[in-house]
Amino acid sequence: MHNCYDAQSFCESITPVTDSLQCVGHPGQPVEFVPRVGAAVDPDGRIAVTIECLSDAVPDAVVTWLRAGQAISSSNQHQISANTTQLTVRHFNISEFIREDFSCICSNPLGNKGRTTRLLGPSISDSSLLPNQEGTVVTLTWEVPPLSLVTGFDVQMRGPALDETLQRSGEFRSIQVKPGSARSAGVLHLDPKSTYHFRVIPSAGRMAGEPSMQNRIGPGDGLSGAAIAGIAAGIPCGVLALLISTALLYLSVSHCKRSGQPRYPVSRAVEKAVASQPDSALPDYNKLHAPSELSLAVPKFVPPPPVRTATTV
Repeated sequence: MHNCYDAQSFCESITPVTDSLQCVGHPGQPVEFVPRVGAAVDPDGRIAVTIECLSDAVPDAVVTWLRAGQAISSSNQHQISANTTQLTVRHFNISEFIREDFSCICSNPLGNKGRTTRLLGPSISDSSLLPNQEGTVVTLTWEVPPLSLVTGFDVQMRGPALDETLQRSGEFRSIQVKPGSARSAGVLHLDPKSTYHFRVIPSAGRMAGEPSMQNRIGPGDGLSGAAIAGIAAGIPCGVLALLISTALLYLSVSHCKRSGQPRYPVSRAVEKAVASQPDSALPDYNKLHAPSELSLAVPKFVPPPPVRTATTV
């Protein structure tokens, strides 16, 4: 095995060098890569899953394939391309593909890189809706996980029927069928005054995956079902609070009328003026009640001694 120190000699060994031809490119081992997956239905009705492992390398890498850890070769069920970079597996049941791991190892004389892949059933990772300015045409777009097996899509709509013979507004109904390679769909002739719901269901053969998130267009787009329920629950609480406030106000007015002394609110200016007066402005009740020099206790009255008088006979 050659290393990076004798890359030039290795290049010369695999590429004839003459006066008119020189070694082109630098030798290198396989680099990291991401497997690519595709699915389709063949004429026999079988699901054909293709896995591609392609890694940049000089010289080109040769790919070895494994299924559940066991090496596989071309057969009726497994077909390997001439350059070994693609593996195609065929079966009627989608579960045959998603219950086992597939591995590929890209190798050349300078090294190797390998990846193990666990395939997924039909699924949609994200979806969105884009209407035109008039609201009469919408474009649905969706995305699929890289390792998801999808052979087709069922575009469905709920709302006023585009065809009067299909008037079932309360149910989702199929309006378009798209191949597994599609990632968008256009819907025409919509009524801008009506509300429509759209979703996309992926499938792999006869197996249908989970529907995508629902996308809505029409009046009231800003209110979801949860928001409407919240508003409906809040209306009785608001009415009750209003009745309580009205009752309290009525009781307060009735009390003031019975007392006969209307009370007026004191302005903040008066409150500040009262609060700013110094303590000396208030009378000292202790001094008013203290005894003064003029208010001494009156001495008790003592009567004079009796005087004897002579009586002339």
